[in-house]
Amino acid sequence: YSVAVDFKLGIHNPAMQIALSDIFAEVMLDGKVVGNLSLAPFVMEAKSDNVYDMNALVALNKGFSIINLLPMMKDPESLKNAYVNVKVKATLKNGLSKELKWNEIPVEKLMKLAE
Repeated sequence: YSVAVDFKLGIHNPAMQIALSDIFAEVMLDGKVVGNLSLAPFVMEAKSDNVYDMNALVALNKGFSIINLLPMMKDPESLKNAYVNVKVKATLKNGLSKELKWNEIPVEKLMKLAE
């Protein structure tokens, strides 16, 4: 199964323009991989504070269904044991690029940042 997720992503970028591509995240719950998220490439504008409309596709792993997501939608407490591992390729306007990784970002923290 796959689930389409739409969300807004606020980014403070005090630096130059940065193109983000190969954006993937592994979604974990209670130490198990729930699914893998992918985002379309996008460009962060230079020296900006923008909110970007994002469209993601989450491919759910076997043994995890859409029905398992319903409690998470209704009860934020269920996200206490959820986290993401993120990998993205960042490319500067001059062509220099680097793969960036962040591991075990608590979903609960991301949700609080959105409030």
